[in-house]
Amino acid sequence: MDTLDLDYSGMADFSVQGPMFNPPFLDEISKIESNESREILVKLSNAEVKLSKLAAACKARDAEISRLEKSNSDLKNLLKNTDIEELSLQLQHMQFLNKALEQKFQDSQIKIYNMEKAEKKELKDCKLKIDELEKDKKRLEENFQDVKDQLTMVEYEKNYLQSRNGALEKRLKILENYKDNSAGTELSPKKVVKGRKTSGEYQQNSSLSSALKLFQEFPLPKG
Repeated sequence: MDTLDLDYSGMADFSVQGPMFNPPFLDEISKIESNESREILVKLSNAEVKLSKLAAACKARDAEISRLEKSNSDLKNLLKNTDIEELSLQLQHMQFLNKALEQKFQDSQIKIYNMEKAEKKELKDCKLKIDELEKDKKRLEENFQDVKDQLTMVEYEKNYLQSRNGALEKRLKILENYKDNSAGTELSPKKVVKGRKTSGEYQQNSSLSSALKLFQEFPLPKG
């Protein structure tokens, strides 16, 4: 880096070394008329003030120049002690890391989008499955009610059949008794008086009437 190598040794020294107006000079001025001398003295006084300010400004400038020279020297030393190539490699590495992070961020955004899309699809599928399950539940409830009604009918038919079987058993016993009574009744060799009934005929007629009464009370089912 270029530096400011300045040499101020040849510059004029504007510092005030003491009063620049000695007594002989004042004697010469006293010979001038009073009005003119007063104006000249005012101008000279103003000039002296300006020269003092200029000298102070020059000192401040010299101090600033010294500070800049020191900064310039420090910068030279820093550049000498700094490895530019190493800094360049570090910068390239940082740029590479930055690109990798950007790519990773983009991949994360894509992954989040895909996850949200999959989640929405899964929620939709779950809703459809729930609807199907609700329909199946309704069908099962209807089928259960049908089966329940069928079981009620079966129970009714069972009771009816049990009742009918009981009636048939009673009827069968009556018929068996009638058969036994009929088999035990034989015609007597005596002449049968016309118009008069024997005791066997009375018993046979009584058994038949009882059987007919049972058939009327408990009819056989059709089919």
